Amino acid sequence: MQAFLRERGFEYLLFITPTRDQVLGNRPKDPLVQQMLERYGLAPVYIVDRLTDYGLSETAKHGLFHDNAHLEKAGHALWARVIRKELERLLCQPGRTSGSVEIVSP
Repeated sequence: MQAFLRERGFEYLLFITPTRDQVLGNRPKDPLVQQMLERYGLAPVYIVDRLTDYGLSETAKHGLFHDNAHLEKAGHALWARVIRKELERLLCQPGRTSGSVEIVSP
């Protein structure tokens, strides 16, 4: 997939969002998902790995979620910050030529 998109001039980011249990450190990343991503040459951004940059307390981590899977407003806001940072990193790479950015929805 990665090669297919890049051959056609597309850049992409694939985000894997964690559950509350994963954010709290009570559950690891799903090994089957990791194996499948590796098998197809996909390099995702695991949001759980980026959350360490924010120094969240246990209480703050709990406050990100409504339940084990669904985010509260604070969770959506933090996810947006993480995603924005990754988009800026991708779009502001040295040597990158300016061009249009296309948002593709599934």
